[in-house]
Amino acid sequence: MEILILTENVDKTACGIVFERLIKEISVRHRVDLVTVGFAPSMELNEVSKIFIFEKESRGQQLSNFFISETGVDYYDLFWGIKVAQKIEKKYDVILCLISNFHYSPMIAGYYCKDEKSKYVVYNVDSTPAPKEWFGYDNYYKGLVKMMKKYLKGADVYFLATKQMAEHAVKILSMKKTIVDYLYTPACEPRFFPHTNREIFNFVYTGNIYAARKADYLLKGFEKLLACYPNSKLQFVGTRLNGQTLAPYDARVLSKIEFLPYTNNLDPYYENATALIDIDADFENDVYLSSKMTNYLMVNRPIISETGRNSPSRHLFEGINSIIQCDHDPQQLCDAMKQTIETGHTITYDDRSEVIKLFDVKNVVDKMMRVITEIQK
Repeated sequence: MEILILTENVDKTACGIVFERLIKEISVRHRVDLVTVGFAPSMELNEVSKIFIFEKESRGQQLSNFFISETGVDYYDLFWGIKVAQKIEKKYDVILCLISNFHYSPMIAGYYCKDEKSKYVVYNVDSTPAPKEWFGYDNYYKGLVKMMKKYLKGADVYFLATKQMAEHAVKILSMKKTIVDYLYTPACEPRFFPHTNREIFNFVYTGNIYAARKADYLLKGFEKLLACYPNSKLQFVGTRLNGQTLAPYDARVLSKIEFLPYTNNLDPYYENATALIDIDADFENDVYLSSKMTNYLMVNRPIISETGRNSPSRHLFEGINSIIQCDHDPQQLCDAMKQTIETGHTITYDDRSEVIKLFDVKNVVDKMMRVITEIQK
C-alpha cells in the first residue's frame, strides 16, 4: 500500500510525538511519503521513503482564529493545502491527514489531494470543536463546525482519540457517509525507575493548565496534605498558574509549590515522583483523555487522576489499583496523596498490563489498517 501522510507536526510537541510514533510504525509496514511544515523528530524515521517540507506562512494564532470565526477557514491553512495539492503529482492508495487543534492544514491539503481512487483518511488527536464547556459557544466555535463539515466531506474515515470524541463528532458534525472511529494515542515504551526512600514527597503534574482544566481542587487538597505531611512538594512542569489562582494561599503553602520549565525529558521528574497527577476538565461527560496519561501509564509510579463522571479516563482506568481516581474534590485528592505516601512502596503495576495494550503503537496501527483495508474492498 502506498500512503501519503500529511501533517504540520513532526516535532517534540505532544501531538508531534504521537504523530511520529504513528508515522514510524506505518512506514515499517507500507511505503510512506511524508509532507510536513517542519521536521524535527525525536526518533529516527528512516523507513519513510520521501519527505517533503513545505513552509506555511502565518501571522499568529489570533489572526487565524479571526479568519475561522468570520469565514470558516484559516486562509494560511487554505493556501498551504492548495500548494501541497499542486506540488504532489503522484497518486496514492491512501491519503492520511494527521491533525490537532489549531493545525488543520493537513486536512485541507488532503481534501484537495484526494481523487476517485485514493482513500481520504483523517486522524485528529483533539475533539474539533471541543465541547462547549471548554471554550464556550461563539463565532469561533461556529466557524470550526463549518470548516470541519466542509473539509471532512468526502472523507472515507475520520479517526479520533477516544470513543467519546467519536460520538461527539458524529453528533456535532452530522457525519453520515464517513466512517467515524477511534484510535487511542500510542504510548512510549515502558520506563522503570528505582524506588528509593526519600524525605520529600513529590507530587508531579506535567503539561498545561487552561480553560476547563483547573488546578483549584488540587491546590486545596495539597494544602490539606501539608497539615499531615509538611515535607511534601507539588511540582508543575511546563506551566504556570496565575496570581488569582494562587492568591488564597499563604507563604508556607506557596513555598512548597514549584513551577518548572518545559522540558522534553521528564524522566528526572518521573523518577523522583511519589505520584504523578493528571487533571481532567471540570465538568461531567467530557470527551478528552489527557495525553499525559498515556505517558504516565508507562512509568512505575502511582497515578492520581482527578476526573469527572463518565469521562474517558473514568471508564478506562476504573478498578486499576495503581491509578487512584478522584472527583474534583480537595479531600479526595488529599486522601489520594496520603495513600501514595503511606502505601506507594507496596504498589505493583501488573494491573495496568491489559490497558497498556490499548496504547501500544502496533495495536493502534493494526486497528487503523484493518479499517482502511476494509473500505478498500
